[in-house]
Amino acid sequence: MPFPGYYDPTATQVAADRIAHAGLSSRLWRDFPEGAMANNPGHGFYHLENFSEWENLTTTGITAKATFTESTAGQVLNAFGVAGATGPVLALDSEAGGADQGGNLQFLPIGLVPTAGHDIFFEARIAITDAATMPFIYAGLASVNTAIIDGDPKMAVTDWAGFYHITTTGVLTFGVDGGTTQSITTSTIHTMVDAATSADGTDWVKVGCRINGTAGGGEYYVNGTLGTDTITWSNGPDTTLYPSFVCQGGAAVDTILYVDWYAVGQIPGTTA
Repeated sequence: MPFPGYYDPTATQVAADRIAHAGLSSRLWRDFPEGAMANNPGHGFYHLENFSEWENLTTTGITAKATFTESTAGQVLNAFGVAGATGPVLALDSEAGGADQGGNLQFLPIGLVPTAGHDIFFEARIAITDAATMPFIYAGLASVNTAIIDGDPKMAVTDWAGFYHITTTGVLTFGVDGGTTQSITTSTIHTMVDAATSADGTDWVKVGCRINGTAGGGEYYVNGTLGTDTITWSNGPDTTLYPSFVCQGGAAVDTILYVDWYAVGQIPGTTA
């Protein structure tokens, strides 16, 4: 586990041609107290989802774990034997018969409220496949919305902090928004690779962030490496946030977003 005493050997630098460590990133989770969480749940909240128990959703629907909304098409299924992952992964299948078609998945039982003096953590390991045309994707935290990415395409949800792709270039953007003004990265923080043509592990990427308090700052990470673009964290979300994922076709291409795992947590902050 990536808590005090754990060392992720790829946390300081991950070159484009290297396979990032598949576990949680130690630098991102460095202040998260494993012992306190294990022995005193009143200290904070932590949830790791590895999809070992998942009820498939082949259309818009709600399960005990999540709510799924189609934009014309889409389904969310368990997948097994996916290269670069161990055990089951979540397959968010766009089933796209055209651009913008796909699905919007939110884990609504897992709500975190930005709170003064507390830090929120999020990280997920994702990949895309069958991407003849790059899809529109999102992985992060967001307020409730049945269309996190709309048909422009653009980020349409009110409050969010996470990673998205809404072009055909494969380049991810990190950003935050509290419903008034978003703040986003301007440099290339990662370029997605189609797992169907590069199934060597480099197609997977870990994306994560921490939000300090309500406007106290934060950090974002790609493959365990701290991002360097300036983010105006005071523009960030101020309402309940849920782990959220989107996969919509960039064209009539049935692209799939794989999620190996995601983790979220909230504790009394050390930096807020």
